[in-house]
Amino acid sequence: MKNFLKIFLVLFFSLLSNIQAYACDALNIEIGTKINKVTNYLDFIQEDLLIESDDEDSEEFETTFKFRSFTERYCPKMGLENTSISIFVYDSKVAGIQLETWDPKIKKNKIYEYVKNYIGEMEKIVEEDDNWVGHQDLSTGGRVIYYTKYKDYGEIYELLDISNEEYVDFTLQEEVEEMIF
Repeated sequence: MKNFLKIFLVLFFSLLSNIQAYACDALNIEIGTKINKVTNYLDFIQEDLLIESDDEDSEEFETTFKFRSFTERYCPKMGLENTSISIFVYDSKVAGIQLETWDPKIKKNKIYEYVKNYIGEMEKIVEEDDNWVGHQDLSTGGRVIYYTKYKDYGEIYELLDISNEEYVDFTLQEEVEEMIF
């Protein structure tokens, strides 16, 4: 009986501690991490394409690079098969992470379901109205987290942006250069 109780408690606390994680390594990267520490499991980030510059006066030094790939490849079995993942890189560090709907005509609300299950609750209007568009600020624990639904060409897309206060501006600026996968 004591062994059963020990096993139960170990399993219970293991599951409880995993709920707070963002459920896959790619979405659990600490913002500000040096890019060379994540390229071993995020192989779509091509370090050799980043501009290494010691010249702080260089305009290229201010560039943020956005690398994109299919989320399912890096977060399997998370229900995100119809999304892309983007990693923003500034000054050779992870500046932000973004999930985006790939095809709005199939598997709708996958990012919403992910957010609800792994990040937190949203306002009722988001859940009750499939045609709702807008954004929700879900920031917590030093992370800046925005969930957005927007309409483009008559279709509704979802976005999830994750960053922190130090780096969020580098994911929004005009100097974001998208690297095609």
